[in-house]
Amino acid sequence: MLRNPVVIPLFVCLFAAICPVVAQPANPAAPEQEDPRIQATPEPEVKLLLSEKLGLPGADTYAAQRHERHKAFSLMPRVDMEPGFTTSPHGPFYLDLAAVARKEIEVEGFLLNGEALPPDAWSVLGTRLTLRPDRELRRGFNIIEFQYRHPDKPGKADELLSFSFWANYQPDPTPVAYGSQGELIVDGKPLFVVGSFRSGQTDRHIDALPTAQAAGVSWVHDYKNGRVRDLEKMGFEAFLEQARAYLRRAHELGLGVAMSIPRPAVVDADEAFVARWVSELSDEPALWFWYLYDEPKPQHVPVTSISKTYKTIKRMDPNHPVVLVCHLEETNAVYHPFTDAMWPDRYPITATGREMVTTTPVYSDIQRVRQLIGPDQPIAPVLQLHDNRSIPWLRKSNPELAMPSDADHRPTADEVRAMGHLALVGGARGFSYYWAPTYWYSLEKDAPQHWKHFTRVVHEFRDLEPIVLADEPDVDVSLQQPAGGKTMQWSRVHDAHLYIAAVNTDVYNSVEVTLPVVRGVSDWSVHSAYAGSRLNGNRLVLGPSGVIIVKAPWSSSE
Repeated sequence: MLRNPVVIPLFVCLFAAICPVVAQPANPAAPEQEDPRIQATPEPEVKLLLSEKLGLPGADTYAAQRHERHKAFSLMPRVDMEPGFTTSPHGPFYLDLAAVARKEIEVEGFLLNGEALPPDAWSVLGTRLTLRPDRELRRGFNIIEFQYRHPDKPGKADELLSFSFWANYQPDPTPVAYGSQGELIVDGKPLFVVGSFRSGQTDRHIDALPTAQAAGVSWVHDYKNGRVRDLEKMGFEAFLEQARAYLRRAHELGLGVAMSIPRPAVVDADEAFVARWVSELSDEPALWFWYLYDEPKPQHVPVTSISKTYKTIKRMDPNHPVVLVCHLEETNAVYHPFTDAMWPDRYPITATGREMVTTTPVYSDIQRVRQLIGPDQPIAPVLQLHDNRSIPWLRKSNPELAMPSDADHRPTADEVRAMGHLALVGGARGFSYYWAPTYWYSLEKDAPQHWKHFTRVVHEFRDLEPIVLADEPDVDVSLQQPAGGKTMQWSRVHDAHLYIAAVNTDVYNSVEVTLPVVRGVSDWSVHSAYAGSRLNGNRLVLGPSGVIIVKAPWSSSE
């Protein structure tokens, strides 16, 4: 599609050069006629960005460049501003303006939030323009409008052009980051976190948050915070205040939040929307993550859009991780450079063919992702709490499937626990659980006991935090089992004790394994055991999906 206005005349000139010209009698009295081919060329259809639809400040000049509809787009220089985030009320901000040094444009001035800045607020040295506003930025979102002229372009000398930037002023940010082992660090404190992909037992958004707190989860994510139909119905300001209220209620309850970015803003790399959304919410203490997208695919969500949105978020808020959920190997491979952590989701307890079910895919999926993305990027998997029999499209094609209930819910509490421990086996230092929306089935009405079991399992994991965050032993402590054994393990050294956690990936049969022979280590005892698992001398007996954690005194000199 020919969208650049510079290309059309060039096309016409080339057409004229290669086609024969038929002489016509001169007719001075006849008015000049436009080429009918140009008249017949339709204007290209331009898709409005979300920021344009909502009328957000600064969206017009940004969209003009993006859509190639700026009246002088061909003359617009490349302008880069770094950073977009500042803890100082006066910046400074730095712009790379090669066109200024080449005298191609003249700086006319700057507007801060619609008000002109004095000439001494900026200075140019080479290609670097430094902007120091003479007044304090307002907390959160600020619009900086750069105005310029093209003195060397005929007919353009009197044309004032502009381009908008965004700045986020936050004087006292609360940093959240991933540590070297993949643990989450909130305001300097390392945490082993267990999150939830709902606001609680129901889909009641803010009103459901107390049930998430009672369940013991560390953080929550709610898709409603990025639901576009609500955004367009409510308008930006009301939707923003709803998200802010969600964050503040979560903070009151001691919960972190993975905050959504509305999906069209990501797909279209709508910088004007993303900059405003991120700036307005980045100072909320409950904000832990920016949730970039849910299971994107390159044919629907261009990699370039993910890349640009990621860079916009990090420029406006460097203090919170950007995360991405991917469930396919090829998507993990192409998207992982544009996220601070990968959250793979694999739900192994299937709705059909359950005789073949095993929880092993939780571990193996983490290993595949690790091979794709390298050794350094954190992985925090999303685990299964929902019963796959509830999936609407699956029920439509398999009408014989029973609706999930407490009587036969899968995964069971033991399987839910085993999957969490397998995430730890895979090297994760945090994970989350996904469960179905209420219109699939209700954990409040259809499976309330399953919710109680989940609550118990989450509290078990939270109690393990100091152990999980401890170092791994520097000697081999592998369990002894036959080749092809179905038991996996993780181990730590904490408080002068060696801990070994064994997990049975077989959901139907019990297994036995032998504890390792480690010099100076004996006197094993049980820290915790589930699903009929027990310690029998130097052997561990694990029930189906069983987990047992044993410990023994440990000296660093061992």
